[in-house]
Amino acid sequence: MLRSLFFLLVLSLVFSCSKGPSQVDPMIAEAGGHVGAYSSVKFSSDFDPVCKMSLLQGIADTLVLDGKVLGFCTDNCRKRFRAQPSLYGF
Repeated sequence: MLRSLFFLLVLSLVFSCSKGPSQVDPMIAEAGGHVGAYSSVKFSSDFDPVCKMSLLQGIADTLVLDGKVLGFCTDNCRKRFRAQPSLYGF
């Protein structure tokens, strides 16, 4: 009985520490595949103006506003920015 409990405890620890696809941050998952596509672009900031995520983690979309190229980690952040740029200092 004690051996069975120990085995279940070890199994639960092993599976709780594994990082499967369902545990990946959705924002990073959307942005992560596109960093290389924007390697030659000079952005006006190193961060997404909406959520402040580093553009080094990924870029899903861009927007040019007043001659400044802005990068966004997700399309949702870009949409939120376009709706009210003044909320983000623009």
